[in-house]
Amino acid sequence: MSSAYRECQRRLLRAEIGFKYRDLRILKKNYMYDLNELKENVPDNIFQHISKYIINRSRALLYMKEDNLQRKINSFQSRQRRVPRIDQNVVKNLSSRILSHDETDCLAHGLDYGLVPKKADDMNIVSNIENFFHRITDISQHHKKLMSEVTNKDTVDGCDVCVLDSKEMTLASSFRSITD
Repeated sequence: MSSAYRECQRRLLRAEIGFKYRDLRILKKNYMYDLNELKENVPDNIFQHISKYIINRSRALLYMKEDNLQRKINSFQSRQRRVPRIDQNVVKNLSSRILSHDETDCLAHGLDYGLVPKKADDMNIVSNIENFFHRITDISQHHKKLMSEVTNKDTVDGCDVCVLDSKEMTLASSFRSITD
């Protein structure tokens, strides 16, 4: 949505709320006036009975409106998607290795169901992304010698410096945003 559209919606909502408050103030003023008129013209015990009736009737209407609003609010909440139960007897283990319950469950659900590893190896993930980047951009990667074997540790080797063009920089930027 554009900012102009959002601003227009905001102004419309403010105006609508303003009109509702104005109408509420008018209704309150009329209610108080009618209540005073009723109090002056009706005996006290009848007035008490009528005021209890008005309060109970108003309370029922307010509860009904509150329930309606709560239902509308709840309709916007995210619901848990139910995963259908699949019979685990579908999986036949033909290997000598015993499958765990999670592995059997994963095989029963198919390819769209996966297990989250208990421990993710961050260095392996970074290594795989770097290898993928070097294969895609076709940049040769020179492996450095171990630092203990290098005589001049603070010098920069010319073969280790790569100059990337704009296309390669864009690809590197998008890969970095994925891994961050």
